Amino acid sequence: MDRPQLLRHATTGRTLSLDEIDPDTLRTAAANAPATLGLEPDEVEIEHVAVGTGETDEQEYVVAVTTDEGLGSVVFDHGLQVMETTAPH
Repeated sequence: MDRPQLLRHATTGRTLSLDEIDPDTLRTAAANAPATLGLEPDEVEIEHVAVGTGETDEQEYVVAVTTDEGLGSVVFDHGLQVMETTAPH
């Protein structure tokens, strides 16, 4: 099965150390992704979460989800504001 490409990845900036990644922020991003896409938590499976830095060198969290419709994603900034969404397709 061909998978659609995600629109962006949080890997364009500086390298992060593991110590810089807050586990609570990571969990919150993953927990908020379904609702951000207008889905119920039981309608999605978290495919993966990527953490990196964007053009501003601030952390970004990309949460990829799988539904019956396909793959979708949400990109959150370091303050968990939504930067970009891709509906499952």
